[in-house]
Amino acid sequence: MHLRVRRWAIWILGALLALMAASGVWLVFRYEPGGDGISSLHSVLGLLTVFAALTVAVTTALDEERSTAGVLPAIVVLGVVAGLYLTGPALAYEQVAANGPIGQLRGILVLFDDDVGAVARGNEVVQIGDYRTIAWLHVVALPVALLIMGLVGIWAVRRRAQLRGGYVPKHAASPVDEVPPA
Repeated sequence: MHLRVRRWAIWILGALLALMAASGVWLVFRYEPGGDGISSLHSVLGLLTVFAALTVAVTTALDEERSTAGVLPAIVVLGVVAGLYLTGPALAYEQVAANGPIGQLRGILVLFDDDVGAVARGNEVVQIGDYRTIAWLHVVALPVALLIMGLVGIWAVRRRAQLRGGYVPKHAASPVDEVPPA
């Protein structure tokens, strides 16, 4: 039962991450101050992604045949997804303070212009250095970490398939009875 739920959760997590990446790329180039339908969709997809990652982590921890070391990657994925979910709303902005012309105010890339000094949302003003740090974390560092973990996971599954005859989880292995000498 747990194995089936975990497999479905992994597939759903992968699909949600792909949708998040697609809508995120759109937001990087086309986000308009104050948000729009795509940013709302991206936010809802983010929440669903957190639930999918949580399901993967819980079902992995409940799997009796999985070693304790096998649970760690699921928990790390959950942490990275939660980090993405928490940093995403910090990228929303309504106004930009600039020292000169910055071009069309769309996406978050425009905020990497040298003339931009701060961004505002509501009554909160964020210095551009802090905003750029959060942007790099949300748009580059955490997604790259997820991609690397996914590629390592695919490699591990293929490696295990190659060793299928010789792979037995440590805690499931039983001591071999000694064979009497002939």
